[in-house]
Amino acid sequence: MQRKTQRLIWLVIPGTSLLVLVIYLMKCSLFRTRSQLVIAVDWNTTRHSECIPLSAILEQDGKSVRIYVIKTNRFYITSYCFFVPTATNGKSLNHSDFTRIQYASNKTHRFRVVPGTAMEYLEQETFCDIPTNLQPAVHSGLMSVGLTVEEFNETTILPIRLGLVPKLLSNSSVTFKHEVAVCFSPWFNTNRYSVNYLVEYIELQRNMGASLFIFYLTENPADAVRAVLESYRKRPSLGHNDRFQMKILQWRLPLANPGKQTWYYAQIINYNECLFRHADHAEYILYADLDEIVVPTTTLKPRDGLAKWPDVIRRIKQKPILNKSTVCFPSRFFPAPRLDQVAVESSVFARNVATELLDPERSKCLVRSGTIKQMYIHWPLDPSNKVLASDVATILHYRDCVRNGFQPCASNTVYRKNTEIQPYRNEVRTMVATRLRLIEMAL
Repeated sequence: MQRKTQRLIWLVIPGTSLLVLVIYLMKCSLFRTRSQLVIAVDWNTTRHSECIPLSAILEQDGKSVRIYVIKTNRFYITSYCFFVPTATNGKSLNHSDFTRIQYASNKTHRFRVVPGTAMEYLEQETFCDIPTNLQPAVHSGLMSVGLTVEEFNETTILPIRLGLVPKLLSNSSVTFKHEVAVCFSPWFNTNRYSVNYLVEYIELQRNMGASLFIFYLTENPADAVRAVLESYRKRPSLGHNDRFQMKILQWRLPLANPGKQTWYYAQIINYNECLFRHADHAEYILYADLDEIVVPTTTLKPRDGLAKWPDVIRRIKQKPILNKSTVCFPSRFFPAPRLDQVAVESSVFARNVATELLDPERSKCLVRSGTIKQMYIHWPLDPSNKVLASDVATILHYRDCVRNGFQPCASNTVYRKNTEIQPYRNEVRTMVATRLRLIEMAL
């Protein structure tokens, strides 16, 4: 009888402790009952929410976090945020910190729309204040931010993109592995580009001096595209002396048809996510599509051969561009090389006819890391000042020109022969051929 009693006590004590813990968590605002918890890596939600958090960025003052979401306007939504230890570091909060987080999470937050995203799911943002006692942990990368949407009982945990904010606030020295990085907008319809085009594009920008490429995939890439990406991932150098690196990240929005429900797969959020995620890796970051090619102008007077990214950087570090956070380059547009619509881009060097006039509105910008709070696709939002440097570089945009919004080229548009990119062809010919042979062996 005594043994049975002892055995019952050993069962009751752990069970009672577990029950107390469950009741405490149910009452705590951080763990609402029937709340769906999502750790936002690929945003694998089980149903299509009306509000989907995508990215969190530390503000320049280090006191708050900007959370980007895609959200419909069908419902009024109440949300609150909180901070939790990043899962991988194993650090736990003490009781005092936990109480303060619980208190801070009760503050509701409103959303504001990011300009230029008029689709079913709008790109929106909200701001979460960081409790003073938690700011050092956030700045050290030890904390993630959570956002709970009350109406749908959904909680999402996001990593916080710190950018250069902690280093700048502490006056720490900043060194970069890369001088120029290229963030590519969310990549859909991956079979639009041939293997030859992709290799030429990568080798061209690499030859010019860009050494970090970041791709965001919205779909499983076509087999040929996968072979290209795998080739560069496994063997990035092939005799180059640069620090070339390619990152392949996922950007799969949990929607039925994200291409039609969002503005180009939440492109503005993606832009800012990439800027802050890689700000401590590259001194300058360009955001572009694969049909956009940056070509430095001949007026840069390079020290040796053709103008390249180091010549661009040297120029923008001089007056009057010096200390500007954003330098933007105007675009030329290109009709298709044939009368019929091009299904697959075959070569970077195939389009020889371009618009005579440069378009300043559809520019693409080079951002100096640590100096910007928010970017739009074609110009900075905060701070809004920029330099349009038509004498530094040009964007060759391989699509029909854009006039008056999204209308095709006017019938009286003047074209000229494109001579800006052809001189670079001989410089990349050998590396393109070497890479293509390697890829063919893998296919």
